[in-house]
Amino acid sequence: MYTINELAEKLGVETVKVHEMLVLERIALKDYVKRIDGVLKIDETGYKLLSNTFFDKSDEQSKISIDNNSKSADNISETVKVEDDVIDKKSDEIDNEDVNDEDLQVNASIHDDEMLKFKETHSKLKQEIGKLDIQIKREEDALAHYQKLLETKMTEYKNAEVKFLKKILHQ
Repeated sequence: MYTINELAEKLGVETVKVHEMLVLERIALKDYVKRIDGVLKIDETGYKLLSNTFFDKSDEQSKISIDNNSKSADNISETVKVEDDVIDKKSDEIDNEDVNDEDLQVNASIHDDEMLKFKETHSKLKQEIGKLDIQIKREEDALAHYQKLLETKMTEYKNAEVKFLKKILHQ
């Protein structure tokens, strides 16, 4: 089991990045993250999932410049990728068990329930990301507006200051 600091050191990133990734991938990592004596710890499988996610992200970022919309799509696809791996792992575990037909039907219904939950979660995440993208765009627009307003006011202030100094010097 690894602490956040140990993971950050092992992955070569800041602890903040590990925290961010834990939040982004919370659904996929929920079975691999435990709080032990008040300390958050991630097991080996969770480390591997995080490691793959970090390396996938850094490869993508070095190849292309990503705008806000494609970042959201990348986060969704990474979450889907990790969750697909988890579902595949659980599916493999079910496939490898020696069970009778009745047990297989129960396991199949559990798998179907998990898939339904995954699809619902995936849909909710897409909606949430869409809302956040809109909110970010509004905030960026507001920031740009206030930045232009500040530049205009600074120019007006400088012009007024120059006029004042000229008036004082000519008296």
